[in-house]
Amino acid sequence: MHKSMSPAGSESESSAHNESNDGDYAGSASEEEEQTELAAGRPSRRKNRKILETDDEDNDENEAKSTGEEEKQTVPGSSRLSQYKKPKISEKKSRRYMVASKKDKGKAPAKGMRNFGKLAHLRDMSLDILFEITSHLQPLDILQLSRVSKQFRSLFASKKGSRHIWVAAKRNLATEMPECPPDLSEPQYISLMFEHNCQACGKNRAPKTDYALRVRFCGHCFDENVLKGTKVLRSFVKVPESIFQLVPRSRLKLSNVDRFSDYAFDNTKNGRNNAYYFPEIEAVITQYKELESDVTALGVFVKEHQDTACQMMKDATVLANWVDNNKANKMQKDSDNMKSRRSSIETKLVELGWAPADFPRRYNYEWSKLLDQPRELTPRIWKLIQPKLEALIKAEQENKAKEELRARSELRKTELKSIWADYLKTTDQLGSRTVMPNYLDVCEFPSVKQLLFENDASEPFTRSRWDTVVNCLPDEIEKFRTNVIYTLTKCLDADAASAPLYHRWEEHIAIKIPDSDEVVDHRVLEKAFSLFRCFQYSCKDMLPGLEGIMDHSHFEELRWNEICGKLYGDLNTVPVVKMILKVLQLPEDSTFEALRAFDENVICLCGHPDHRQPKTIVALISHILSENRTYKEYIKPNYISSSIDLDKHGIALYNDHDPNGDPLVALASDVDSSNFKVPPENGSEEDNDGYSSETPYLGRKSCKYCYALHPGRTYFNSKDEMNYHMKAKHRREQIEDDEALRESELVGWKLTLLRDQPPTPSTPKI
Repeated sequence: MHKSMSPAGSESESSAHNESNDGDYAGSASEEEEQTELAAGRPSRRKNRKILETDDEDNDENEAKSTGEEEKQTVPGSSRLSQYKKPKISEKKSRRYMVASKKDKGKAPAKGMRNFGKLAHLRDMSLDILFEITSHLQPLDILQLSRVSKQFRSLFASKKGSRHIWVAAKRNLATEMPECPPDLSEPQYISLMFEHNCQACGKNRAPKTDYALRVRFCGHCFDENVLKGTKVLRSFVKVPESIFQLVPRSRLKLSNVDRFSDYAFDNTKNGRNNAYYFPEIEAVITQYKELESDVTALGVFVKEHQDTACQMMKDATVLANWVDNNKANKMQKDSDNMKSRRSSIETKLVELGWAPADFPRRYNYEWSKLLDQPRELTPRIWKLIQPKLEALIKAEQENKAKEELRARSELRKTELKSIWADYLKTTDQLGSRTVMPNYLDVCEFPSVKQLLFENDASEPFTRSRWDTVVNCLPDEIEKFRTNVIYTLTKCLDADAASAPLYHRWEEHIAIKIPDSDEVVDHRVLEKAFSLFRCFQYSCKDMLPGLEGIMDHSHFEELRWNEICGKLYGDLNTVPVVKMILKVLQLPEDSTFEALRAFDENVICLCGHPDHRQPKTIVALISHILSENRTYKEYIKPNYISSSIDLDKHGIALYNDHDPNGDPLVALASDVDSSNFKVPPENGSEEDNDGYSSETPYLGRKSCKYCYALHPGRTYFNSKDEMNYHMKAKHRREQIEDDEALRESELVGWKLTLLRDQPPTPSTPKI
């Protein structure tokens, strides 16, 4: 005879209403509310924490009340943890949890209505049919179903009538599950083994499951409730260390057990250096002290707790091993299912006419997401994923076609390289000092490009095919040369100050084409003012005109659009070159070759010890530009220098390499030591202690005046260099020993300047 769940009866309703409000089940909502929620197809309202601790507590209480007992009884399978205080909630929170808690919760988004009312039919379903349905579920499904309503709780959580349900559910697991430990009920057992919420704070992800203590916490709550024995003993006076043998010790914390150890995991080894669940050890110590006066009762108490602790620790090893084996078996099963699913999908695709070679070869997230799933391939799933799979295959075919075209194009370019080299030899243009296109530039010539890549670059590029376009090359080379010179002219006008700090090796620009009314002067790059700077790898070398560009090592085997992308002019070179031309009595339209005639015959008149020898024109210009850049950097206002009264302390910086001032250069044949702005000092060699470049960093001396203006250091390599610097840069006629300080002395000196704040910020003298 079939039984129905609908006539719940007044007795069941009254017992349900008499349940304690444990926050897990129907105690948090009225019966009318639950009926409404059940009809709507959603679970009743409840808190999602402390499930393991309270899953059996209401059941114990109802059974005690049904037998007329007022006190809570401890029977086999009753809740052991319910006898102790509730675990503490840690005040610490993970950063992720804190960020999430700051967000405004607001209203939950409206959920879909597709499951609305589906569970309502379960109320009128016969128990035989319901039990047949539940026999195909897994234990965690039964546990969650028992929390839907009071009716389901009384059905699935009762100790007597629900055992066959749990036994049937455990048979559906991939790995045979150990029997429920005697200190746990079936719901508690399943919650401990399968759920993941923290039993203290309710956090969803609690990685600390201690099978010996039968608890599960998040990291912070675990540290709050599972304490070392030495810390436990601080709260109690005159308690023997053997008290720890009455409770199980933690398997996760200070257990002295690992997979490579032979150390036995039993309560006989428990001591003050292990960790314990504090509410449990606290309750046991309290009972122990109460029974100390009754030797017989104390002996029974000790024996019972020792046996319980021993059994719990033995069970913990079994449970932990089962969890590991179950995870491994599940992973293996999922892996087998994924292989089977992938094989089935690939077979179906082949049946549709797709070749295995068309499938994505490299790792493709979308492809892998559809194939590598542990779910069995069903007709419904195949109907959903087939269009997506075919779209991915078509996209893969397009990508393969592009890759093959790119590979053929590179092969055609390689074939052209040797033909182009032979062409340069036959036309005597190999090694020419004028603009000649790279073979990659030639690939972009219209006539060559059309021939090279026709029919998707499927035909080899032979000399016979080359001969069909060779007559067009002189005009195209001349046109290309004009465009490159025009582009370089535009690069020359671009100031180096606007250039990026670094360039990638792939950096390039498009070759510019002049307007039809523009005249390109091919001699412009021969002028003395045509000086470029290389910014490849932050090189910044100065390159005079086209010849300097072609001789530069960074530009070998590069296309001209890549070369132009790494070149910038420097507007600061114009006054320097004008000054040199004026000194050498050359016209301003002179070529750089005219200046090169004075290489190693010009000298800077600054008097710096490292620059008293003749230089090349390029080295001389680079030296003057470097001095001007340093000067501009040091006089740039900053927070520290603006806080120092520079006038009061006599701090000034002068530019002794101003190209618009007095002549800075002269012919070496016309110069002796007296012509330098700062002539070398005569006499015996000065003491160079603290000035040599070999001196350790903290012992080297640098200019204190420059340090007051700028965070950088101006180190000296010799006493002669220090004398030059003080006279040329700061115009100090009488040089004192304390004007160059060691690293340890500089900061203290600047602090003395900062203590005297000026009424208004001052700037360095120019």
